[in-house]
Amino acid sequence: MSLEQIEQTIQTELNPENEFWKQTTYKNFHKSNMEFEEFIETLDPIEARTLDIIENINSLVSFGINFTSKQIGFDEITKSYLGLVRSIEENDNESQIIKIKRSSNEFQGKPVLGVCSFVRFPGGFIEYHKKNKTLFNLSTIALMLDKSSFPVHFIKELNTGGLFTIKRTWGQMQKSLIPDNISIIWSESKSNNEGYKWRVQVTFNEQNGMDEATVNQDNENLLSNGSGLYIKTVNLADLMLNNNIEKLTIEATKLKMSLKEDNLNEQYAQEYGSDPSESDNDSEGSEPFSSKLFVDNTREPDVILNSYHNIIVGNVAEYFEKRFDEYILSVKKSMMSSGINISVV
Repeated sequence: MSLEQIEQTIQTELNPENEFWKQTTYKNFHKSNMEFEEFIETLDPIEARTLDIIENINSLVSFGINFTSKQIGFDEITKSYLGLVRSIEENDNESQIIKIKRSSNEFQGKPVLGVCSFVRFPGGFIEYHKKNKTLFNLSTIALMLDKSSFPVHFIKELNTGGLFTIKRTWGQMQKSLIPDNISIIWSESKSNNEGYKWRVQVTFNEQNGMDEATVNQDNENLLSNGSGLYIKTVNLADLMLNNNIEKLTIEATKLKMSLKEDNLNEQYAQEYGSDPSESDNDSEGSEPFSSKLFVDNTREPDVILNSYHNIIVGNVAEYFEKRFDEYILSVKKSMMSSGINISVV
């Protein structure tokens, strides 16, 4: 058996809480025993920029999502601004040849898919240039790896928008709702010693003492409002049992196809721009992108990112998709060991 096969066998035995999933394995960085600044010097420029963006994404989902303030016209994933290139003839001042562009048709922010299990609005948003939508979408995978989770959006039986029966602490059964944009989480209970299990949050109202008509109306209100007054974390296996769900369908193929979509989490999108008048009616695609460059805060162009943008985005996507393929085996193993019947499609 080759070393690669041995490593793959070990990875399939790991549960989702293992620190391996939080490590950056690009170019075997996790095995190097080197600091990031030292290791990145060993890579060629394209590889170095690829690793830098991977680390930025990992940092955003582990820590950056807790911050709610945004800098208008700043791509948090590539840590760059957009520079609008003008000819010297248009401006005699050479220092103003590149103008940092902050118009609202260039940048937007969205919450990471599944992030509401970890932060509350307005947390969880990442601002990015629309050309980097694939990089933003990859934060979905980065969040799973960092939080030992999986987004409900890609679990067919849970992503229904309907009500689910739960059992209250004192035994009463009542309806609840799975909140929008959350994840199931592989975690230990804080109240008992039952070990790691897959859990999910539900939201509901207090219905103790209500008559049937009031309960029915309250359930309708819960659906229409999208949330209740209370949130409770329940064992996923118990939720399935109480709702006669025999098997969960993990839509892995659908998730990977969504990475190239413009509309992933579109219902939460926010446009970021300092002044609509700066948009110049130049939405992406209406003029050659060569007239726009990713720059730093001194207007210095990011030569590598601008020259090899598609290659770098492809490298980052390939990395996270490979990590997802490894991680989903861990998700499946942990669910099956918890008595959850699962199908990955």
